[in-house]
Amino acid sequence: MRVDNNIVDEHRITQLQQAIENTVNFKQFENRGSLEFKCKCGNAVTVNGATSHATICNLVHESKREFLKSFFRIKDVCVFCSNKIEYESEIRKLRKGKIDFCSSKCFTAAKVLVKKYELYESRTKICVICNKQFISNNCTTCSDECAAKLMSKKAKDWWSDEDNNDQIIARNEKIGKIASASNTGRHPWNHELHGREYLEHYEDENGRNSLHEALKKTFFKVKTKPEIAFEEILKQLSARYKYSFFCKQHQFDFLVSLSKNVFLVEIDGDYWHKSIRRASDEKDRQVKRQQDNEKASVVLNSIKHTNKKWDLIRFWEIDVRRHNDVVKQFMQKLIGSENDQSELDNVVQEIKAYYAKSC
Repeated sequence: MRVDNNIVDEHRITQLQQAIENTVNFKQFENRGSLEFKCKCGNAVTVNGATSHATICNLVHESKREFLKSFFRIKDVCVFCSNKIEYESEIRKLRKGKIDFCSSKCFTAAKVLVKKYELYESRTKICVICNKQFISNNCTTCSDECAAKLMSKKAKDWWSDEDNNDQIIARNEKIGKIASASNTGRHPWNHELHGREYLEHYEDENGRNSLHEALKKTFFKVKTKPEIAFEEILKQLSARYKYSFFCKQHQFDFLVSLSKNVFLVEIDGDYWHKSIRRASDEKDRQVKRQQDNEKASVVLNSIKHTNKKWDLIRFWEIDVRRHNDVVKQFMQKLIGSENDQSELDNVVQEIKAYYAKSC
């Protein structure tokens, strides 16, 4: 609950309370008329006799005003709005006896503010969780978050209390009986499904597997230095991309999306993918190329029901790391040709030819 700053200003509230008390005392003072003061002419005059004495001395009302202001500690400035108060000669008739306030409006506003403060004081509490001060009628916490923590604490205390063991045992037995009665003769959908049969249940028409999609969210893969360097190129070109894309139990390094095309990008290491720089045996290189081509066929043959053309392109890690400008130029041409399909196809062929030089 938000509170006006004026309400929590204790010094100001104290001043208003004293001024209201002075006003009440001034109105309820029964012997005010018999009070005696000394006129400036030197004669002693009562408050009620000031009118008669005015025929003799025209300074009597001024003397009476100064006397009453001193006797009742009346202020010359309104304690609420700080405006100067112009007291009349007949101070008893002034604003129906509301002293220290310039008007009845300020007097009423002061009483409302003091009442709000008293209400604020009665509702101010300390949160049992975070010890913050807040305002409420019957709550013990300052927020929903603290309320949830309090409920959690109470629940933990209840479960850890040894006096509740009998209730816990009875509860578990009741749940067990209900579960055994409702599950009699029932089997889950995956009953007696194993291996490949189980995985096929999650495959859709596009070749994606929702089980692998769920598992990959918990799959932690550390980016390699070439992948980090290639991702930096994509960021510089403001490309729409996704790191680590799964399809048909295969993982691809990047997915780059254009208006009418989607490209899966692989960053191949020289050692694992048998480049000509690291593998001198041509037969080993051919076997690895065949495995890579089988992975590429997943994209070409499995992804269906889409209005975009899919393809796979590859870069060698040494090109990404040492010839970064060449790779960036290829990707810039690829993204810049997304609205011209023939030009785009030519760029794809250039990239594949550049990759094949090291195969």
